[in-house]
Amino acid sequence: MTAFRIRLDRLRPVPFGVPMATSFVEAQRRVEQIVAGLLPGAVDEVSGGVLDPLIASWAADWLARIDTEHADHAGTVESLHGAAREKVAAAAADHDDAHRALQIARADHLAARARLAGDPATP
Repeated sequence: MTAFRIRLDRLRPVPFGVPMATSFVEAQRRVEQIVAGLLPGAVDEVSGGVLDPLIASWAADWLARIDTEHADHAGTVESLHGAAREKVAAAAADHDDAHRALQIARADHLAARARLAGDPATP
């Protein structure tokens, strides 16, 4: 069985690398270079669409990169937002505890003041 083992990499076609333009200016320059390299009068209203697949591939690459960056950033923002919500919840709980302790301290302070003033109604 091992005698018939074939490497699948050899059967695959050689990948065709389309150099991706990184910016609009670079893409425009590249299209102008391609058009300038054609014979004079080689591009008219019918043959101008030949470059459309190349431009569409660049646009698809740009959109894919934008979508990937958006997903990465959205995940980071959601993570930071979740951590902030946890901190706000912990701070709110600490605030409620401190508020309750302050109310008890105020009540005790008023009771002590009344006792020191000799208020007979204070136990």
